[in-house]
Amino acid sequence: LLAITWEFPFDTLEVACVGDVNLARQCLTVASRQVQDRGWTFNSDDKYPLQPDSLPQQVVLPPNVLRCDAVDPPVDITIRAGKLYARKSHSYQFSQPLEVDIVWFLPIEDIPQAARQYIAVKAARVFQRRACGVRDIEAYSEVEEMEALAALQDQDCDAGDYNMLNASYDTARILQRW
Repeated sequence: LLAITWEFPFDTLEVACVGDVNLARQCLTVASRQVQDRGWTFNSDDKYPLQPDSLPQQVVLPPNVLRCDAVDPPVDITIRAGKLYARKSHSYQFSQPLEVDIVWFLPIEDIPQAARQYIAVKAARVFQRRACGVRDIEAYSEVEEMEALAALQDQDCDAGDYNMLNASYDTARILQRW
């Protein structure tokens, strides 16, 4: 990230008391959370089982959960204070296990190269805008960011084995009738 502003690059982001390094670290973390929050094949699980604690029957989530949605049984839930919250019953208590579609925040080393590249380019563009704001560099990095996003989307489509006959709920339901 520092190279985009012609700063001396560091081998690690574990350097203390360097303003640009701290800004670079912050930009990487924010970009990684933003990108991963979209939910990709590499960081999401469908119908992931969650069990309530025995008492007080709450579902406490690991800290790396970005979002989740109950699918079986269908319950209107949200995340509050690191736990699942049932919006209709206004309660944190669940009497039975849930299956959720869940999105995880993974460490950068645990995600595919296409995702790492997109996160790095996105973070570099934000860093450049905050650190020095040169428009020519930002325009160049915007094109690079779009190319990195396209590569990530392509990789995700390959990994997800999507097709138009089974990728949507409505199409799958129609096909089940035959």
